[in-house]
Amino acid sequence: MRGILPTISVVHSDFAKFSKTLKYVMSQWIDPYKERFVKAWTNQVMHYGNTTINKVESHHSALKRMLENSLENFETCWAKCNTLFEACHTAIKTSFKKSINVIQHKFSSNIYNNLRGVVFVVALEKLFDEIKEVKQPEFNSRDCNHVLRNVYGLPCAHEVEEYVYANKPIPIKVVDSFWRKLDLEPMVRDDVDEDIDNHFEDVVGDIAKSYKSYDKEQRLLVFKQMQELANLGTTNIVKPKSRIHTRGRPKTKKKWFDASSTKCDPTIFKYQHP
Repeated sequence: MRGILPTISVVHSDFAKFSKTLKYVMSQWIDPYKERFVKAWTNQVMHYGNTTINKVESHHSALKRMLENSLENFETCWAKCNTLFEACHTAIKTSFKKSINVIQHKFSSNIYNNLRGVVFVVALEKLFDEIKEVKQPEFNSRDCNHVLRNVYGLPCAHEVEEYVYANKPIPIKVVDSFWRKLDLEPMVRDDVDEDIDNHFEDVVGDIAKSYKSYDKEQRLLVFKQMQELANLGTTNIVKPKSRIHTRGRPKTKKKWFDASSTKCDPTIFKYQHP
């Protein structure tokens, strides 16, 4: 009942004057069918938007189409399965690279500084909608239902409001680690954190030694990469230059003759009489 109780209490307070109608709704709908209001329950669990098995069914269907029948030998079946697995693997890596390298114009404001290129683009879309709602004149933080925090692990409206009106970037730590995983490497366990800290200075020292043996171009590349690692909210990706129109005669504004100029207007000779 935890997921539906707050809504029921609001209904009781808003429709207290209509006691007969309220009694009918409670007795005929809420009490018998409260378990069937799915969203009231799923919005209390962090599922990151995965509430159906459509993706699994889609891949299963693609696999069956690729296998065609069940009479193939193991070698043939494995070759076909491996082709599908590689295609899925490539699609996932492509989505990661897109989130890292492609920056949409609507995410160029200061509030996304710590998240661009670090957080999955789907999470940025969710935050964009939440920020848009916060900027509405009729918005009230007390009306926040905390769905974005409970379901997606992202700051919801009442949290975002603080960053919007203070004009501060949303810190990366308030975003769930699920949205920050932009690679296929295994997750780092808590018990190996100390081992990483012990070897961090050794790795930095190795980079410094290798840096001295690089040529000028390699040094510049390493420097830019290290600069990005030191400041996760920055990127060396520059905005592409606008396309220059090269077809046809260039359009120029007509220059009118200046009466104070000492240069003669050639067209005036056509109207002079000897």
